[in-house]
Amino acid sequence: MVSTARFDSRWSALSFGVLMLMFNVFAISRAMPINTYRRINDEHLFGNYDRRVTRIYDRAKKRTTQPFAEVRDHGLFHDRNPGMFMLIAELWIRAGVRTPTPMQLVSVLMFNVGLLFMFGFLRVTFGRDGPALFGVAFMLTTPFLLYHSSSLHHEPYAFLGVQGCLYAFARYLRDGRSQRMLFLACATYFVACLNYWMYYVSTYLLLLALAWRAGQLRVRLAVVLSLPPLLGAVTTLLQAVYNRGLGPGLFAVAEMAVARSGDWRLEGSNWNTKRVFVDEAVMARYPQIVLHRVRGMMGYPLGALASALGLAAVLLARRGRPWAWLLVVGLAALSWNLIMVQHTVIHEFTGMFGHAGWMIAVCALFAELLVRADTDAKGAFSRWGARVLEPWGRRALVAGSIACLCWGLSQHYLPNARLYVRSLARHGVGQTPARPWQW
Repeated sequence: MVSTARFDSRWSALSFGVLMLMFNVFAISRAMPINTYRRINDEHLFGNYDRRVTRIYDRAKKRTTQPFAEVRDHGLFHDRNPGMFMLIAELWIRAGVRTPTPMQLVSVLMFNVGLLFMFGFLRVTFGRDGPALFGVAFMLTTPFLLYHSSSLHHEPYAFLGVQGCLYAFARYLRDGRSQRMLFLACATYFVACLNYWMYYVSTYLLLLALAWRAGQLRVRLAVVLSLPPLLGAVTTLLQAVYNRGLGPGLFAVAEMAVARSGDWRLEGSNWNTKRVFVDEAVMARYPQIVLHRVRGMMGYPLGALASALGLAAVLLARRGRPWAWLLVVGLAALSWNLIMVQHTVIHEFTGMFGHAGWMIAVCALFAELLVRADTDAKGAFSRWGARVLEPWGRRALVAGSIACLCWGLSQHYLPNARLYVRSLARHGVGQTPARPWQW
């Protein structure tokens, strides 16, 4: 039985349970062997199974052909990027795992824990269950969450790390600056930083925004929060140096950093020296590229997400509450696309890296609309009017939110969940796929 000790009501607990059940039905059925090689899973916007699962498993398995002590890039991906997920996949295989399926189910579990942290973070931040439930439901409609729920790549580790960091930091801000919570925030932030570069800047900006919102932003705190990404970068550099040597290791990391950002090349680089990914024509349509990337991974137009952020800021300003912190949230959501231009151009999945910022934006709007419904009702002509209008204002808000979420669910969750579940019912959970495994 779901405990309601940390929920506003039994209905909140039940709603959260239903959302988690829906997510697990989709994620677990999608991870089953009979469903892994469906055509839809080959596309970049739908998780690209070969890239997110098969390639990681194959590379980790190749490492296990050598003694553990002889492998020099355990925690690296492509010899130069943070890749703790590669080390964990390698350890799974050395422990005797022979197919990716058990590892994928652990990825689903990590997303579950991340969603719990997300709910806790939103509830602590906005003070009630409504925005927190809306945030979880919103994420459940995004292709990012659905189609990467059983990935062996960085996604489950980064999601768990970022959401754990946001929850611990929200607790730190609320509970009188608990040093234990600040340490947990930094530790989980460090975990996210060990799983690729994508959340270094965005998470830092989100933490600064939350501190600004709470009126607790100080130089000392900003310095402390910069330690996890700095340590993450140093850890990656040390591994690259250990793997390649001092000069080649540092050059490999720098080479990719300048290529992924402005499509530049260092002197002596051998990486795609004759290819130009970003030219004047590409830059002219770069805003449209970003719009496409965000729409593909978040499931909603960038204009709608930005409008939610802007409207939340306006409502906060009209109530005399801090609102400028939301501008930092928007900057965090787009930070990867603003910095890593070439990477955004060549990869369709780059719209996923702002998911935490967009989630905060839509939840801030929902929270403000909820406050507005209560306030307008309490300012009615009489006590009787308040008793009538307040519940109806809330009901109208809930009805509108459910309509929006149902539209989101109909785009990805419902059709593909039906496909996966029917496939399992027809062929069985343990049935091998029609196409042979690549491992």
